[in-house]
Parts: sequence; C-alpha cells; structure tokens
Amino acid sequence: MGDGHALEKQATRLWPFALLIVIAGLSWFLLRPDTIPDETLVKPVIESIDDALEVFADPEIDPGLDEQVYAADIMRVADEHSNHPDIQLDELPALDRSDRQFFESLQGVASAPEWLSWLPTDELVRKLVTVVDKAVDGEIGRSLLSLPSIEDTIEVVESGEQYSLLESNYGRYSLYVNMIDTFNAQSVAGIYTRFEPLFESAYSELGYSNRNFRTALERALRQASISPPPVRDPKLKKVGDRYQYVDLSIEGLPAIQKLYLRMGPENSGILRNKVAEIQQALQ
Repeated sequence: MGDGHALEKQATRLWPFALLIVIAGLSWFLLRPDTIPDETLVKPVIESIDDALEVFADPEIDPGLDEQVYAADIMRVADEHSNHPDIQLDELPALDRSDRQFFESLQGVASAPEWLSWLPTDELVRKLVTVVDKAVDGEIGRSLLSLPSIEDTIEVVESGEQYSLLESNYGRYSLYVNMIDTFNAQSVAGIYTRFEPLFESAYSELGYSNRNFRTALERALRQASISPPPVRDPKLKKVGDRYQYVDLSIEGLPAIQKLYLRMGPENSGILRNKVAEIQQALQ
C-alpha cells in the first residue's frame, strides 16, 4: 500500500502505547513515597523502547525525576522506534470475541455512517467472510446482511404479458450507491490488513483449509468489477410478486450483474469504480 499509508498506520498504532507510558509515569509519581533517599535518585538511561519497557517491568528501578520530563523522554523514544518488532500495540482478539473491536474499526470508513446499519450484529467477521465466499460466484449474501430495501415501487410499462423497465427506476438506487461512494478505499484496505488473520481463520472454518481468504476476496472483487453485457430494453415477466428477465441468458447472469442492470449505467459505474479503488489499495 504505499509508504504514506504505512507511516499513518504506525502513528495510529503508537498513541495507545504513548498513553500507556504516560499513565504509568504519572502512577509512579503519585504512588511514590513522600521522601526518597538520595542514593535512589538515579535516572535510568532511556535510549530505546527496550529501556522504557525495562523501567516499567522492574519495580526496583526508580526514575527519580520530574514525571513530566520522564514521560516526555519515553514518548520521544517511542516515537523514534514506533515500528519496534517486539511490541504488539494492536493485538487482535479471538475470533469469537472480535465483534466489538472490528465494528469500532469501521466507524470512519465512510463519511455516510448509515451504512453500518447494514451489518449483522453478531459474528460479523464470519458473516462477511461468507458474503465474500458467495460473491466469488457473483451472488449477493442478502440473508447475511441487513441490506436496505428499495422503498419505491418498481416502474414498468406493460406490453401484453411482458414488461419493460423504465429508466426512472435507476434513481431508486442512487441514495445507497452515493453512500457507498463515500467509502475510503485506503481505510477499507487498512482495516482488512489489520484483521486479516481473523478473516483467514473464519474462512478455514468454511472448509477451505487449502485456500486463503485473500485470494477469495480478490476473486470476489473481480466479479464485482465485471460490467453486465450490453442489452437494450430487456423484457421482464411477472413471476409471483417478482419480475424476471424473459431472456434466460440475462436471467442466468450472476446476481451482481443483474443488480447493475437494474440500477442503470451511472450507478453501476460508480460502484465498479469504488471496487477498482479498493482493488488498487489492497495491492
């Protein structure tokens, strides 16, 4: 993903540690004895993250200086070594306990937060993995998501026993498409990368022990990037309370491509462009 994104991620990972060391420093200052023998007033040398961790791990070490100076000293070192390989600042929870942390990570993905209501409220990672697994074949895991229903009635022109879809129907999807268009592709990719071990674990539960989830995700995104075949005024027929395409070659298309046909070229173009942005961010 780029050096800029890596630095941004490091900065994000740093602040919980910085907060931790400030709290630890202040705790030492507040709980220390009122009087400290002169021989204990020895300032440890803080030149690395390892030095900082050693101070907090050893209760016998007494910093012996103003707590604000001490905290600033450690924060400086933490900033210089924010990518220290031995420090895990964002350890992942177990898959069974990941819902809250994963959901909270999604808060800033889009400027239109209403989309969060589309997500399941439990086993979020597992269900999203299943949605992606279905999307590999162009299917939409509607039962696993709380996708918004299109409120307006579909508008058609009747011609005997067949119907034609009016272009005015395209606008029924615009609100939701525009909401998805506010997704930040870099944020989506960053969250996926952070939680990738959990996605892989959930994917293996589906029986794909010899495959990896990243490959499935890439295939699903490729499927979502395919434009439907050009058709002019495809005819519909009524089957119960639903409409189906009369042309079986169109009716047999993957669900995502039929959705693109229903929402029109402008809306489907917006979605495919967003898919392309996410694909690029994941590389």
